[in-house]
Amino acid sequence: MAKEPGPSPIVLKSNRPIILQNITCTYCGKGFDSSRSTREHVIGRRFVPKGKLNNGWNLILNACEACNNLKSTLEDDISAISLQPDGYGKFPHNDPNLSYYAKIKGKGSQSRHTGKPVSESRENIQIKGELVSGVTIAFSLSSPPQISDDRAFALAHFHLAAFFYFITFNADTKLGGFWPGAFLPLMQTRQQDWGNKRQLKFMELISSWPMRFIGETAESFFKIVIRRHPTSECWAWALEWNRNIRVIGFFGDRSKAQEIVDTLPVLEFHYIHPSEADPHSYRSRQEVPLSPSDDILFQYGGPPLP
Repeated sequence: MAKEPGPSPIVLKSNRPIILQNITCTYCGKGFDSSRSTREHVIGRRFVPKGKLNNGWNLILNACEACNNLKSTLEDDISAISLQPDGYGKFPHNDPNLSYYAKIKGKGSQSRHTGKPVSESRENIQIKGELVSGVTIAFSLSSPPQISDDRAFALAHFHLAAFFYFITFNADTKLGGFWPGAFLPLMQTRQQDWGNKRQLKFMELISSWPMRFIGETAESFFKIVIRRHPTSECWAWALEWNRNIRVIGFFGDRSKAQEIVDTLPVLEFHYIHPSEADPHSYRSRQEVPLSPSDDILFQYGGPPLP
């Protein structure tokens, strides 16, 4: 692993791309003598809304073809889903042009969960049950298209690997590093649930950890923060995609991360049983929005930026 820089955090607020001439794949570490090199935009140009990266920074580097292709596959449906409206038809932004773009993208990208276009992949559940003896009730629940945890965490791993490689990059050797230990994603949440008690406690706990990296680009359609535990090789991280999806977690020392996770509150779910004849059940809970004034997850809090 390459050595981390000193205690000063890396803060990205410019509108210029960061370009690395690295000689190993940022994601898998293979040298390019044994695998084909491709130029990689870490924040996919089509991952955020069209044109949003024109006046923002991006991290551009070399990656092997296999890793680049896998990341692009993940970006396709995750981007389309993250731009869709919530269960009430509300978009995560107020721009009518972006709403139109999201609809077009939803038709052109396929959900890996349903096998249908993202725009046709809303989750519809029919619930039936007996209210009292002889009285049956039936109702429907609908939710926006879903991103499976495994796909969200896989894309998060790509993003974090690239930015960790960047903050440990040595321009002389043209090599960056990889974190020691495990990759430990915690959860993904939509905008309307950023205020749930588990997210709030995570945000509160890591807010005092030393900042290692923070960046925002594409007119706030992409955000990232990495903080390091004060005494352990354990890092906390958060990503925000298209103002709608947040993914949080840790990497590094597994035991320290688990110790922290054990202090986080457990989210309580209500289980719904469709009928006695149906062995399947569904779970639900009340989503909790986050007030902008309480949102400190991507707050810098350091000296004034240049």
